[in-house]
Amino acid sequence: MVTPYENQVRLIFMRLRELIETSPLLKSEVDRMTQNPFQIIWKNGSAILGFTTGAASGSGGASIRGQKADFIFMDEVDRNGHVVHYKSGELRGRHTIRSQAKLGA
Repeated sequence: MVTPYENQVRLIFMRLRELIETSPLLKSEVDRMTQNPFQIIWKNGSAILGFTTGAASGSGGASIRGQKADFIFMDEVDRNGHVVHYKSGELRGRHTIRSQAKLGA
C-alpha cells in the first residue's frame, strides 16, 4: 500500500490492526505485525506492506522503487498529480486503476 504521507499509512494500518484484533480467525493467521516498517506478515507468507511516495520529503517515491506486488489498486489517480509509467510486461499480476474523472475530460 502506498500513500503520499506517512500519517495516511499509519491510519490505514491502525484500522487493519483493529479488524485483525476483532477477528479470531484473522488474528490466528498473522505471523507478525510491525510499525517500522509498516507491515503485516501472514502465516502463509503473504504480506501487506505500507510505503509513502515521499510527498513531504520530495523523495519522489524512492522507497517503493523495485518493490514487487501481486496486486496493485490505484484510487483517485486523476488527483495525485503524477503519471503512472511502466514498461511493457513490467506490471504483472492483477491491477485495478480507478478514477472519478470522466474519460476524455
